Amino acid sequence: MSSSSSPASMNSYIKPIVGGLTAVVLDKYVLMNPNMQSSLYFGGAVGAGLLAVSMFQADIPTFLPDIPAIGATGATLSKRVAEITAGAGSAYAINRFVLKNDNSPQMMAKKIGVIIASDLAGEYMSDYLASRPLSYFA
Repeated sequence: MSSSSSPASMNSYIKPIVGGLTAVVLDKYVLMNPNMQSSLYFGGAVGAGLLAVSMFQADIPTFLPDIPAIGATGATLSKRVAEITAGAGSAYAINRFVLKNDNSPQMMAKKIGVIIASDLAGEYMSDYLASRPLSYFA
Protein backbone atom coordinates (compact mmCIF):
# COMPACT_ATOMS: atom_id res chain seq x y z
CA MET A 1 0.00 0.00 0.00
CA SER A 2 1.14 3.50 -0.66
CA SER A 3 1.57 5.93 2.16
CA SER A 4 -1.16 8.13 0.70
CA SER A 5 -3.91 5.59 1.38
CA SER A 6 -5.98 6.53 4.39
CA PRO A 7 -7.06 4.12 7.12
CA ALA A 8 -10.70 4.68 6.14
CA SER A 9 -10.02 3.37 2.63
CA MET A 10 -8.14 0.38 4.05
CA ASN A 11 -11.09 -0.47 6.31
CA SER A 12 -13.43 -0.56 3.33
CA TYR A 13 -11.41 -3.50 1.93
CA ILE A 14 -11.01 -5.45 5.16
CA LYS A 15 -14.61 -6.65 5.33
CA PRO A 16 -14.69 -8.09 1.77
CA ILE A 17 -11.26 -9.72 2.19
CA VAL A 18 -12.10 -11.30 5.56
CA GLY A 19 -15.57 -12.24 4.32
CA GLY A 20 -14.15 -13.92 1.22
CA LEU A 21 -11.54 -15.84 3.20
CA THR A 22 -14.15 -16.91 5.74
CA ALA A 23 -16.39 -18.14 2.92
CA VAL A 24 -13.55 -20.26 1.49
CA VAL A 25 -12.86 -21.87 4.88
CA LEU A 26 -16.55 -22.49 5.66
CA ASP A 27 -17.26 -23.86 2.19
CA LYS A 28 -14.28 -26.20 2.33
CA TYR A 29 -14.50 -27.42 5.92
CA VAL A 30 -18.13 -26.94 7.03
CA LEU A 31 -19.96 -27.64 3.78
CA MET A 32 -17.27 -30.23 2.93
CA ASN A 33 -16.72 -29.07 -0.64
CA PRO A 34 -13.95 -31.37 -1.98
CA ASN A 35 -13.08 -28.98 -4.83
CA MET A 36 -10.68 -26.27 -3.62
CA GLN A 37 -11.02 -24.30 -6.86
CA SER A 38 -14.78 -24.16 -6.38
CA SER A 39 -14.32 -22.95 -2.78
CA LEU A 40 -11.90 -20.25 -3.95
CA TYR A 41 -14.34 -19.08 -6.63
CA PHE A 42 -17.11 -18.98 -4.04
CA GLY A 43 -14.90 -16.96 -1.66
CA GLY A 44 -14.07 -14.55 -4.47
CA ALA A 45 -17.76 -14.15 -5.26
CA VAL A 46 -18.55 -13.44 -1.59
CA GLY A 47 -15.74 -10.88 -1.36
CA ALA A 48 -16.88 -9.19 -4.58
CA GLY A 49 -20.49 -9.15 -3.40
CA LEU A 50 -19.56 -7.60 -0.05
CA LEU A 51 -17.36 -5.02 -1.77
CA ALA A 52 -20.14 -4.09 -4.19
CA VAL A 53 -22.62 -3.61 -1.36
CA SER A 54 -20.17 -1.54 0.68
CA MET A 55 -19.81 0.91 -2.22
CA PHE A 56 -23.55 1.67 -2.12
CA GLN A 57 -24.01 1.48 1.65
CA ALA A 58 -24.80 5.18 2.07
CA ASP A 59 -27.77 4.88 -0.33
CA ILE A 60 -29.55 2.18 1.68
CA PRO A 61 -32.98 3.39 2.88
CA THR A 62 -34.11 3.07 6.48
CA PHE A 63 -37.51 1.53 7.16
CA LEU A 64 -37.50 -0.14 10.59
CA PRO A 65 -38.27 1.34 14.02
CA ASP A 66 -35.71 1.57 16.84
CA ILE A 67 -35.23 -1.64 18.85
CA PRO A 68 -33.63 -0.71 22.19
CA ALA A 69 -33.59 -4.34 23.42
CA ILE A 70 -30.73 -5.18 21.06
CA GLY A 71 -29.16 -1.73 21.14
CA ALA A 72 -30.02 -0.84 17.58
CA THR A 73 -31.68 2.13 16.02
CA GLY A 74 -34.10 1.55 13.19
CA ALA A 75 -31.68 3.16 10.76
CA THR A 76 -28.76 0.89 11.61
CA LEU A 77 -30.92 -2.22 11.74
CA SER A 78 -32.48 -1.38 8.38
CA LYS A 79 -29.07 -0.85 6.85
CA ARG A 80 -27.72 -4.14 8.24
CA VAL A 81 -30.73 -6.13 6.98
CA ALA A 82 -30.49 -4.51 3.55
CA GLU A 83 -26.71 -4.96 3.48
CA ILE A 84 -26.92 -8.65 4.36
CA THR A 85 -29.70 -9.24 1.83
CA ALA A 86 -27.89 -7.39 -0.96
CA GLY A 87 -24.54 -8.99 -0.08
CA ALA A 88 -25.97 -12.50 -0.02
CA GLY A 89 -27.91 -11.93 -3.23
CA SER A 90 -25.02 -10.42 -5.15
CA ALA A 91 -22.52 -13.03 -3.93
CA TYR A 92 -24.86 -15.86 -4.87
CA ALA A 93 -25.60 -14.28 -8.27
CA ILE A 94 -21.88 -13.83 -9.02
CA ASN A 95 -21.16 -17.40 -7.93
CA ARG A 96 -23.99 -18.93 -9.94
CA PHE A 97 -24.36 -16.81 -13.07
CA VAL A 98 -20.93 -15.24 -13.63
CA LEU A 99 -18.59 -17.95 -12.34
CA LYS A 100 -21.00 -20.83 -13.11
CA ASN A 101 -19.83 -22.37 -9.83
CA ASP A 102 -23.13 -23.62 -8.41
CA ASN A 103 -22.98 -27.39 -8.21
CA SER A 104 -26.45 -28.01 -6.82
CA PRO A 105 -29.43 -25.76 -6.15
CA GLN A 106 -30.10 -27.76 -2.96
CA MET A 107 -27.01 -26.14 -1.43
CA MET A 108 -28.49 -22.64 -1.86
CA ALA A 109 -29.67 -22.25 1.75
CA LYS A 110 -26.36 -23.52 3.10
CA LYS A 111 -24.38 -21.23 0.79
CA ILE A 112 -26.47 -18.23 1.83
CA GLY A 113 -25.84 -19.16 5.46
CA VAL A 114 -22.11 -19.20 4.74
CA ILE A 115 -22.40 -15.78 3.06
CA ILE A 116 -24.19 -14.34 6.11
CA ALA A 117 -21.60 -15.83 8.49
CA SER A 118 -18.84 -14.41 6.29
CA ASP A 119 -20.49 -10.99 6.36
CA LEU A 120 -20.61 -11.12 10.16
CA ALA A 121 -16.95 -12.18 10.39
CA GLY A 122 -15.90 -9.43 8.00
CA GLU A 123 -17.88 -6.80 9.88
CA TYR A 124 -16.44 -7.76 13.27
CA MET A 125 -12.86 -7.91 11.96
CA SER A 126 -13.27 -4.54 10.27
CA ASP A 127 -14.61 -3.04 13.51
CA TYR A 128 -11.81 -4.63 15.53
CA LEU A 129 -9.02 -3.40 13.27
CA ALA A 130 -10.53 0.10 13.12
CA SER A 131 -10.83 0.19 16.95
CA ARG A 132 -14.58 0.65 16.73
CA PRO A 133 -16.95 -0.94 19.27
CA LEU A 134 -17.62 -4.58 18.40
CA SER A 135 -21.33 -4.22 17.92
CA TYR A 136 -22.94 -5.59 14.81
CA PHE A 137 -25.71 -3.02 14.86
CA ALA A 138 -23.61 0.04 15.70
